[in-house]
Formats: sequence, C-alpha cells, structure tokens
Amino acid sequence: MISLFLIILSLNVIGVEYSGFGDAGTTPDSPLHYFDTLYEDYQLAFADTPEEEAELTLQHLEERYAEIGVMLEQQNYEGVYEASLYSQEQTQELQEVLTSVEGTTENLDFIYSIETQM
Repeated sequence: MISLFLIILSLNVIGVEYSGFGDAGTTPDSPLHYFDTLYEDYQLAFADTPEEEAELTLQHLEERYAEIGVMLEQQNYEGVYEASLYSQEQTQELQEVLTSVEGTTENLDFIYSIETQM
C-alpha cells in the first residue's frame, strides 16, 4: 500500500509525465489485460540474450507506467494498484537480469544504457 502511495505521489508531485512512457495498450480494467501480460511473458521466455530480455522488460515496464497514468486519469485506483504490482515485479526481473550479465566492458555499457533509460 505504501508503494502505491509513493507511485501516485511521484507521478503527481514530481511531475513525471506518464504519457511520455508511450502507449498504455490494454489497461488492467480490460478483460484482455491478462492475455497482454501472458504475451509479454511469452516474449521474455523466448528472449535469446540477457540484453534482449532486459530490453523487453524495460519496454513492458514503460507500458505499466503508462497504464498507471491512464488508470489515474480514470480515477480507477484498483487498476493503478494492479499495474503498480506488475511494475514492481518487472523492476525486480530487470534487476535480476542486469545482475546476471557478466561484467565485461560491452555488458557494462549495456547496463549503463538501460539504467539511464529508467
């Protein structure tokens, strides 16, 4: 519950433009949202490299942020909560992928590029 409050606070007070995260796609209030996230899991399962997995996870994370923004505009706080749970899971997945990448110079450059996009 505290994390939900922090997300709402950061989107409203800090002035992060959630519309800048791109298309929200299918939002949590849609019955099709389950299939949207299922497809994202499928994409991640067949990622060829950790870099590709990290890029996909980052794209999915940006979509969750856009979903949070749409749900806030609609004052659908249950949808905000659901999208924030997904975003927490995807943030953790992204951290796990980044820590699994070996510390070569090429991979460190990749990790830096991902972290600067977050």
